[in-house]
Amino acid sequence: MKKTKLLLCSLLVLCAVFFGMTAFAADDIVFTFENEDSLAGWSTSYLRYNFDPGYFNGYAFEKSANLSDPMFISPTLDINAEDYRYVVVNMKFSLDASWNRNGRIFFLVPDGKWEQAYSVSSGRYENLNQTDFINVVFDMSQSETWSGVIKQLRIDPFEAPGTIGLRSITITNTLPAETPDDSGKTEDSGKTDEPKKETGVFLKPNTYHNNFTDVPATEWYASEIANAYELGFVNGKSDTLFDPDGGMTIAEAVTLAARTNNAYGSADYDFTPADGAEWYTPYVEYAVTKGIIKADTYADYNAAVTRGQMADIFAATLPGSEYAAVNSVGKIPDVAQNSPYYPAVYKLYNAGIVMGNDAYGTFAPDDGIKRCEAAAIINRVANKENRVKKNLLTVVPALDNDAFTVSSEAKFLMDDEKFRHTHLGGVPGDWDMIRILDAPEKDGRAPYVLTDHSDKNEAYFVRKFFAVSDGVLDLEFGVRIYGQNGAFLMFTDENGTPVVEILLDHGKYTVLAPDGSYTDTGAVYVNSSVYFDIHVNLDKKTFDFGLDGNYYGTYPLAADKPISALRCGVTKAGYLTLAPDFAYLYHNYLTLEKFAAAPANILPYDVSVISDGGRVTKESMYTERSGGGTVALRSNASGRTGIASNFEKASGTVVFESYILLPTVLDGAEIALTSGDTTVFSLVTKDGNFVAPDGSVVRYATKNLWTIVRFEADTAAGKALVKINGKAAGTYSFANAAELIDGYRISFTPSEEAVMYTDEISAFIKLPYPDDYVPEPQIPESDYFIGINVCPLWREGTHYGWDEITAYPEITPVLGYYDEGSPEVSDWEIKMMAEHGIDYEIFCWYPNGNDTKPIFRTHMDEAIIEGYFNARYSDKLKFAVMWENSSVSGLTFEDFKNYTVPYWIEYFFKDDRYVKLDNKPLLTVWQLENKFKDVSSKEAFDYLREECRKAGFDGCEILLYSSNTDPAYETSMKASGIDGLIAYHWGTDGSKVDAQAKKLTAYSELSYTVPTISVGFDYLGWGMSKQRNGLLDPKDYPTMTDIVKKALAERQKTGGKYANMVNISTWNEYGEGTYVMPTARFGFGYLDAIRTAFTKTDSAKHNDLTLTATQRQRINYLFDQNRQLLRPQLLVETEEEDPYKDAVVVSAVKMGEDAGNWTDYGGNTPESKDGNMVIVPTGNDPAVFRKGYIEPVSCDEANAVRVRAKITGSQDSVMQVFFRTNDGKEFSQTKSANTKLVQNEWHDYYFDFRKNKEWVGSIVNIRLDPAEYKCELAEIESIEFVKLPEIVEKIPFTVDIIGGEISLIKEADRTNGGLMIPLYPESGILSRMMCTYSWNKTTKELTVTNGKHTVTFVIGTDTAVVDGKETKLYAVTYWYDGLPVIPLDTLATSLGYYPVYHEDGNGVSIMLGSASDYDIIKTRKPNQYEFNLTGDIEDWSAQGSTLSVSDGVLKGVSGDGSYDPAVISPGLSVKAEAYPTISVRMKWDRKNVDRKDYIAIYFKTARTGLSESRKVTIEDLPVSSNGEFVEFKFDMSKHLQWNGEITGIRLDPFNAPGTFEIDYIRFEKAEGAEEAEAATAAREANLDDTIVNGDASIEKYNPMFADNATISIVRTLSGDPCYDVKAAGGQTWTYCCQKVKFKPGATYHIEFDARMTGTNTGDMTEGLSTGIHVNLMYNGGSERDHFKEVGVLKMSRFDEWQHFSVDLTVGEDCDNTNDVVGIFTNPIETTGVNYQIDNLVMTRVE
Repeated sequence: MKKTKLLLCSLLVLCAVFFGMTAFAADDIVFTFENEDSLAGWSTSYLRYNFDPGYFNGYAFEKSANLSDPMFISPTLDINAEDYRYVVVNMKFSLDASWNRNGRIFFLVPDGKWEQAYSVSSGRYENLNQTDFINVVFDMSQSETWSGVIKQLRIDPFEAPGTIGLRSITITNTLPAETPDDSGKTEDSGKTDEPKKETGVFLKPNTYHNNFTDVPATEWYASEIANAYELGFVNGKSDTLFDPDGGMTIAEAVTLAARTNNAYGSADYDFTPADGAEWYTPYVEYAVTKGIIKADTYADYNAAVTRGQMADIFAATLPGSEYAAVNSVGKIPDVAQNSPYYPAVYKLYNAGIVMGNDAYGTFAPDDGIKRCEAAAIINRVANKENRVKKNLLTVVPALDNDAFTVSSEAKFLMDDEKFRHTHLGGVPGDWDMIRILDAPEKDGRAPYVLTDHSDKNEAYFVRKFFAVSDGVLDLEFGVRIYGQNGAFLMFTDENGTPVVEILLDHGKYTVLAPDGSYTDTGAVYVNSSVYFDIHVNLDKKTFDFGLDGNYYGTYPLAADKPISALRCGVTKAGYLTLAPDFAYLYHNYLTLEKFAAAPANILPYDVSVISDGGRVTKESMYTERSGGGTVALRSNASGRTGIASNFEKASGTVVFESYILLPTVLDGAEIALTSGDTTVFSLVTKDGNFVAPDGSVVRYATKNLWTIVRFEADTAAGKALVKINGKAAGTYSFANAAELIDGYRISFTPSEEAVMYTDEISAFIKLPYPDDYVPEPQIPESDYFIGINVCPLWREGTHYGWDEITAYPEITPVLGYYDEGSPEVSDWEIKMMAEHGIDYEIFCWYPNGNDTKPIFRTHMDEAIIEGYFNARYSDKLKFAVMWENSSVSGLTFEDFKNYTVPYWIEYFFKDDRYVKLDNKPLLTVWQLENKFKDVSSKEAFDYLREECRKAGFDGCEILLYSSNTDPAYETSMKASGIDGLIAYHWGTDGSKVDAQAKKLTAYSELSYTVPTISVGFDYLGWGMSKQRNGLLDPKDYPTMTDIVKKALAERQKTGGKYANMVNISTWNEYGEGTYVMPTARFGFGYLDAIRTAFTKTDSAKHNDLTLTATQRQRINYLFDQNRQLLRPQLLVETEEEDPYKDAVVVSAVKMGEDAGNWTDYGGNTPESKDGNMVIVPTGNDPAVFRKGYIEPVSCDEANAVRVRAKITGSQDSVMQVFFRTNDGKEFSQTKSANTKLVQNEWHDYYFDFRKNKEWVGSIVNIRLDPAEYKCELAEIESIEFVKLPEIVEKIPFTVDIIGGEISLIKEADRTNGGLMIPLYPESGILSRMMCTYSWNKTTKELTVTNGKHTVTFVIGTDTAVVDGKETKLYAVTYWYDGLPVIPLDTLATSLGYYPVYHEDGNGVSIMLGSASDYDIIKTRKPNQYEFNLTGDIEDWSAQGSTLSVSDGVLKGVSGDGSYDPAVISPGLSVKAEAYPTISVRMKWDRKNVDRKDYIAIYFKTARTGLSESRKVTIEDLPVSSNGEFVEFKFDMSKHLQWNGEITGIRLDPFNAPGTFEIDYIRFEKAEGAEEAEAATAAREANLDDTIVNGDASIEKYNPMFADNATISIVRTLSGDPCYDVKAAGGQTWTYCCQKVKFKPGATYHIEFDARMTGTNTGDMTEGLSTGIHVNLMYNGGSERDHFKEVGVLKMSRFDEWQHFSVDLTVGEDCDNTNDVVGIFTNPIETTGVNYQIDNLVMTRVE
């Protein structure tokens, strides 16, 4: 290699000095690594290292099981690739895993990044252990991208755990010579005939003849001591005594190591000590020379050696090649990866030299070691045949005989796939946020993002569950942490005592120790997205800590207590933001892996990789899955590719389940259970089939279909029951008998390049059914085939959740708040259904929108896949599915064929338990509209039928959910590919006997329907209803069953379809309020009625069972049964007077007589029948209006509309009336009103327009929308204009918290001067007082705290406890509509607040700072936010920051990771033209010091939201205001969209972490705005027959308007203001109008100046001309318009104005209801004209 020295530029010389780089000729750059200084400028990853041997000596630790990624990253090089072809790494190594035996060098080009395309690989290393230094050569020319400037190199020596010695890295253009040996000398050429001892062969210089009397031959260590003695490693304490239980010193341990190393080599070293030296000196010197220990490692060699020290010594005794792995140990219970002993202990465990003190591998590194143990260990070091192969237990089960108790059952405790309440926002059900607020908040529901920048209290999310005292808990938890200090994750007992705590402390993850200290785990904060994988072993009292796919050690529990809650939050001192993403918590699974608790492409730490024939990756196939990933086994067909994992040794019935997908190649897959290295049971795919160990074909495999493979392996019987996609496929013998099963393996060995996917892997011990398990159903005989709709919403964490239901105790199911994914729950449901005559359940099957890839898990499928499929009694009740396709829109035919149809057939239709009608699987369909993109529904369903025939069926029976009772619908139904109809429910009519009876009768009489009995639709449970709709009383249920039985009897006579089928609606729609499952409301009433009506009740014994506490506990673990939301029960009925009883009819339209004059938007004429207008709608939202004007009705005479109508067959919806006035404007939402439908009966609907500002002038047309949704029939008798009495406003008593009014469900009870109010937390009353609360439904205790004071009320008593002291109340607390009524004034004063009663006696304000603060609120000006009241953020809210008000400023903090802090205004109603400027006075400090920033205001209008397109910025914001306030003035008027009504703004102080203080935010009025407001008010108060502001001199006051133009005030070229009129598009008569009040019969002189400015197409050609007119518009006569042309308006290029004038007379018939004077121009051909108007004057001619 060329090494001619060359004087380089000064930069290269500096590099040599600082980076340990030696500069030679331009061809050679050499970096040598001799000490810490020589590493300067380099960075390393996944390496622990030192320089004790005189070179870089490192250990590459795991980042996941058997995987590491050590790397060396060079300083900046800036070299030319053409000058350097080779990179030579002089290194030695010892690898602990074999899957990757080559190195790789990455190189960085300008503006590039580290990626595979810019890298070169070395050749494959021949050995796992290279004990001598060698040159590893990377030929960079192998990469086509090695060209131009190379900025940096990154050397990845290998990708496995192991040791590395590194001497140098040379960048050269010449191949290197042979590598020298360790001494740097070449081999001596001299020869000798003297025989040498062979290295690695141990001689036995001694013979053992039972020398030691204290070593009985029966002891385990006898042979170990004998061998060690014969090898010369150990001696006795005397000739006859060994002292096996005696301790050992460091000197003795070093002596053992030195003797062993010497015996391994030449065996000729003289260990005789020098005179006067300690006996052990030569051994120490030898050990230092050989690199076994360092010279300064031990200060006292006579000290007792610990087991950890011994491991360090023994692991370095022999070359690395002598420690070849025989075990696969992923973790050591009590030795964390950051422990100094970890590399040594890990090496010894995998080499089989030490395996711990118990079955779990506990090492006890700080304990001492016995002489017998040391002898055994050193013996295994020397003799490989004595090494131990062992699989460590990783989990301790609670395998007691008390089977299926909460302590031993494998179950989910938490399944929150998305940490956000689906319906209401905020935290998901059963979670709480515990915090003390820094500022009032409007929203009473806790958000799902926790931002805490206060040092007053800790804040956290908490989820409680049943106490777990033994077994194991596994947690997968994904969270985004924005900040590096103060975040914590912990398990606690019921009192909040931490049992496990992980704390992020200044970027380091620490764990709480039993003594209260915190242990550094070695894990560090890398980025905001964090994945926790925690395994808690309550029996061993330890937990494993995994983070981002890495294992960081096993630690003792902080406290030996049962665990009953999970918390995630921020400490008192922490300043950061937390946003949890998902939380999975499960108990006593052997393994359950969703591959969620690790970043993309990183496998969990306890999953090992098999990559002999390809590679294993984790891929995001399904992006909707939180934190998840799917494992891809990508095979190159050269060997096996797969994953494997060990778990605790288990016996009995071990259940294993995994999802697999084989997209293209079926053969070569393997799913196996293992015991150690032995395969116990497996399925392999061969010839397109799943094949058992004995060669039996279990079932065919399906290409490109996710398949659930489940084994129930019985170790006692030596057989496994196999289930495929939930269906039992047979029982098969084990491949190898095994008493214990301790792992799994999933692999792929195809004959061609292909991929196999796997996901959701689980294993658990299936315990025997307990004696009190669900009794076997006793099924009565029946002549009917009865189905029931089932909506599977009740796996907590997958839908809105049980939390909503808890507010209404009567909805509580007989099973409690259960887990629908539990087979035992399914068995209870099966029992209740089957014993009451129900034959099958129809599960709602929710696709994931348009399924465009193989279907993995569908939304809320736990009830079927986990519950029903594995239920003990699933053969007692059949099932079908409903394609609940509301999320599907425009599904392609190909996707339907490739994914949906195969899934249905393989998962459902081929199941023996699935419902078939005449050998046709039954499929029910929710909707048809817009479901298919490129085919009709008939074509799609015909394809499905044909595929069913191919599968051995006679087609497919398809029913559509519809309540249509029109016989004519049958034709369109069949044209859509539908065989028949089935109803889901009858809406609110289901609760009314007569209404349902009518519908049910009509429906049942149709030959193609399955009669459906409903109980109503009381939409209460989800909190979405403002009233109760009621449910059918069970005593009225027989009325419905009789109707159905009668109809079916008639159908049986004629041989009609579905002649014995009945559908029951619905089993469990608690939220929507339609359910027959027994609840606290009606018990078994509905089911007993069904049993009585449809079964032969004497054919089977039956009792309506209730569950014992033990039975409940087994199914109620997923939700806190004592939890209850406080919500109005909607039970209070107030007697209100009929508000319309005094209505007087002004005008009426008889619709039957007038029907021919009405039309719909399609031009269709409604029919006239029986004196009524009849409408048969063809779609949603039907609407009719009169073709011409009605007889005008004065808005002064009528103020409401009454419609008498009957609407049949609609969903719950509203009727709406629109009106048009004589202002010429079209129908609009502002000119409308709606009211709730009363279905299936004649009803008078009132539409009250007394408060509608548009109800002015005369009504000239009406539009009626009879039903918001499609109805079957609308019959309209009349539309009447009526006069209602004027509204007398009652002044209510208001309650506000520092100005923010609270909405009360009932006005405050002021009895005896008190202030008793119903407390509704979601109204924001407590959050506005900066309080949190807790409610105990058992003790009826309501506790409220603000951090300083705590108040507890016991509802129904007149006492409260304030800060621990009992206090007498002035009134007894009581209930009102389900809410506790408490004294608000007492609560406020007890919390340190101040109630201030208003002077008018009509309200009270709760002030948080002092009573005098009320004066500040009274003097506030609109749109001026001064933040001068402590604690009052004036209803502004935070984004990415926290807000508080003190010292007269709004203070905000955005923590680390928050890059978009903002403050968001309350709702506004600001006229943009009047407020062109916003002033903000602020001081700040931002942390993004490395870049420019800006301050910005976003705004929204009545029709648009906040957007980047509506933003005004002030650029170049300094990093800090240096403690001074700076005023920013935002000229909002420059933004083109700053017009009309502004409804909100958002202020972004900067885009970085930091702090800000805002003194004020002020909307500043424009000059002249107040004058304009005064003019507007004056005009409204005194409308007369003069023109106001005709010369536009008040520039902010624009009284002009037009429908077909925009009119604004602008300045002319001379600087004078005028009106600028711009025409709308198309052929437009362009108006400029002003409202006036004419004097009937008067003549008016009108004059004005005008000039043309072009057309609406931009034509400004000189000479364009058009007529210009004046129009006096008024009502009263036969015509409204009275216009006259006043001249010709011409286009001039000289800015010439024209003057026009005219005299016009107003008729005596003018009624002054809507008088307008207007100027308009004719269009020029097809274009409208733009013009300007000035000096408009109208004078009455006397």
